[in-house]
Amino acid sequence: MSSLPFGRLTAALADRYRIERELGQGGMATVYLADDLRHERKVAVKVLRPELAASIGTERFLREIRIAAQLQHPHILPLLESGEAGGFLYYVMPFVDGQSLRDRLVKQGELPVHEAVKLISEIVDALSYAHGRGVVHRDVKPDNVMLSGRHALVMDFGVAKAVSEASGRNQLTTAGVALGTPAYMAPEQAAADPHLDHRVDIYAVGVMAYELLAGRPPFVGGSPQQVLAAHVTQAPEPLSKFRPGVAPALESAIMRCLAKRPADRWQSADELLTQLEPLITPSAGMTPTSTRPIEGYRAPGKRRWLIAAAALVGALALGMTWILWGNGSSRRLPPVQLERTQLTFTGNAFNPTISEDGQRVAYATRQCDASGRCGNDIVVQDVAGAGSAVILKGVTAIWGLDWSADGRFLIMRGSYRDHWGVFSLPALGGDPRYLGCCQAAVVGVSDTALLVGFVPGTDSLARLRWVTISDGVARDSSTIPSDPDGALSALQLPDGRHLLLEYGSEGRAHLVRTDQQGTRLDSMPLSQYQHLLQVAADGRSLLIQAGRSRTTEADIIRFPIDRDGRILNQPDTVVRQWSANAGADASTAGMMVYGYGPVEYSVSALSRESATSMRFRERRLAGGTTTTVGTLSSAGDRALLWRNVLVGDRLLVQLSVMPFDSGPEVSLGPPRDVYDKDWAQDGRTILIGVRQGDSIAVLEQDAASDRTRALATYPRSEYAGAETLPGGGYVLTTSPRRFRRVGAPGLPDTTWELPFEVGTISSLDPSPDGQAFVTIGWDPTLDSILVHRVSLVDGSAVRIGTFAGETGAMVRWFSDGSILVSIAETAWNLVWYRIPAGGGPAVRLGSPPRYPADYRFSTDGRRVLMLSNEKHSDIYLARNFGGVFKR
Repeated sequence: MSSLPFGRLTAALADRYRIERELGQGGMATVYLADDLRHERKVAVKVLRPELAASIGTERFLREIRIAAQLQHPHILPLLESGEAGGFLYYVMPFVDGQSLRDRLVKQGELPVHEAVKLISEIVDALSYAHGRGVVHRDVKPDNVMLSGRHALVMDFGVAKAVSEASGRNQLTTAGVALGTPAYMAPEQAAADPHLDHRVDIYAVGVMAYELLAGRPPFVGGSPQQVLAAHVTQAPEPLSKFRPGVAPALESAIMRCLAKRPADRWQSADELLTQLEPLITPSAGMTPTSTRPIEGYRAPGKRRWLIAAAALVGALALGMTWILWGNGSSRRLPPVQLERTQLTFTGNAFNPTISEDGQRVAYATRQCDASGRCGNDIVVQDVAGAGSAVILKGVTAIWGLDWSADGRFLIMRGSYRDHWGVFSLPALGGDPRYLGCCQAAVVGVSDTALLVGFVPGTDSLARLRWVTISDGVARDSSTIPSDPDGALSALQLPDGRHLLLEYGSEGRAHLVRTDQQGTRLDSMPLSQYQHLLQVAADGRSLLIQAGRSRTTEADIIRFPIDRDGRILNQPDTVVRQWSANAGADASTAGMMVYGYGPVEYSVSALSRESATSMRFRERRLAGGTTTTVGTLSSAGDRALLWRNVLVGDRLLVQLSVMPFDSGPEVSLGPPRDVYDKDWAQDGRTILIGVRQGDSIAVLEQDAASDRTRALATYPRSEYAGAETLPGGGYVLTTSPRRFRRVGAPGLPDTTWELPFEVGTISSLDPSPDGQAFVTIGWDPTLDSILVHRVSLVDGSAVRIGTFAGETGAMVRWFSDGSILVSIAETAWNLVWYRIPAGGGPAVRLGSPPRYPADYRFSTDGRRVLMLSNEKHSDIYLARNFGGVFKR
């Protein structure tokens, strides 16, 4: 491919554009990044290859391309200008600081079905508009689709048509340039049929949709001629052969696009769009074998006296006034379908809340700039369809939203500018008011927020403050005992006399009802996957999120509350299999909003030249919609992967090993109820914690076979994870600051607790000599992230680093003695620091690729396993939420 004389081109366009650099070359043109001097904006200038320009002629080309310049559509990248200068034919488009769909395919391979359907629908919508104005693209392909945020922009509309019209309609190639791309050419286009129409674009869309879902086009070959021949003579393989989970309706729509005869395809882009629009859902019409449709349930009205009698016996036996959660204690009637309406269609909406009158919803959306830095916006939308408005931009992190009772304010829990905690935000937009740390809930039908924070210098007391939402003035406060089981959130029951407190860490969650002074009245256990959502404003219903064991799915369960504040053992499953990441909220108007959508997982191998380099070579190892996680061996040669597997009604874990560079994935034995798993330091064995009733059995398994060796068994309350030591043995974590050294050569087994100053530990890693480990934790008193070196001989701790940020993600002690510290400075910005081997100030290395993700390192730091997921969520409204509970 010939190159353009850059100096002559720059001079020819100097009066209008300042050419900065070449962005790339295509079959017909070279594209440059330039400054539009007149309008002070970045643009992309495309210059036709000289030999092609010479064969076309200026007047004919400009006459044809002028038609394309008139296209104005949200999913068409417009032509700003075209012309001739210094013998160059050029046209100008807005510069999109993003990637092409081709770039996305090269980096990721097949797309999530939901995203693929959404993008294809936007492309077809653009085609429909252009076809209605007599413009056929003739070169639809991923290279000609730019991705701006989450949306598709089709570019070069009409350019191929302009070239072909100006060069002679019957010519397949002109000046050695293919007018179209072989992999996407319709049979009649490949055969140089002179009677081409808009249906060649329908065919190309089918090819592109096939590629987005299958990871490959329907026809591949050793040469362009072989591919062209296949389009004319061969039938494509069914899409489901390469993507088995694709819904039949979607497969049928795509395969019809690929019909050999134009008359057998969809006859218009509008007709195809009609088929695709119903599939623009989080599941894209898919119903995975491990899930069922979202349903509403209600408990039976008969035999209630038996349930009450059994509950009374249980309450007397346990000395409680509340009736405890009982699995399967009440038989359920057949499902009642919720009357639900989808409110958003972007796959980018979460943490919804609905106003008490049921008229408006608010939710968060994630927005990213060209550099990959992301933040959140808050959107308020009218349920009746009047429209929506962004009321706050650039929020670092959002954990939850709630409406005030009068609908004038939103309570935001998150991180914004210099504060994290609770904010009051005018519902019509305006500056947020910081109310304080750390959690909050709206009190009943009042305009008061109950804030929960911790007393500085202690983890045993919690401070409650009642704050008026409109002015941020604290009206009352109290201090109550915290709980050894961990975090705390609180609600005030609408009777104004009682509090409902949620305590817990994994495996020990429970609810406690207290009076205003924090005196415990009774309690109710929760499983490790359940937590409090809200108490309805009438005080008669408690909503709990019940997560599916180790999945991103969850149920919303309602428990009735009697007039004395007791929770009754008559649970109703309100919504089944919503996204646990997306949030939910109910109103007094009998409506509920919730987020729902799939999660796409990806495991990738990153290689770099040194432990300090931030330039990576990336290769995708595994992924899909099944939860897929992994870790890396010490040498970095193998990845340990685990996936959730449904066996009967039990969700188990399937372990497997996969080479980092290349090679097949090998399963390690049958699926098990695995709690914890990691490579041993020798790189040949794996340490596994397996659930056995109320205990955790620690096993050592050979990575090349199914052979296992039992090491020890611990009560579940004493096991939070294990880390192997280089010289042998392991460190058992029993609480956020309590550890047990087991089996270390030359050292007795012992247990010690780190001082409060070390903070709450989130990650640890042993030293190369096995004599110490490094920890990263958070100190709420200093509001800082702390890194300590802890001796494995006597348990003493020495601080070696202090950082500012949202949280400390992880820490890794490399074989050269240096330490990598991973800090989430904001919810969407992760930074790596290096503490030198001899100590001293930490050196900022930079941000790793594709965050949010988790990263696992080899001991030399040169190989990294990247674990990422992309959450898709839209907001749904259930209008008959209140009616589900009518007896």
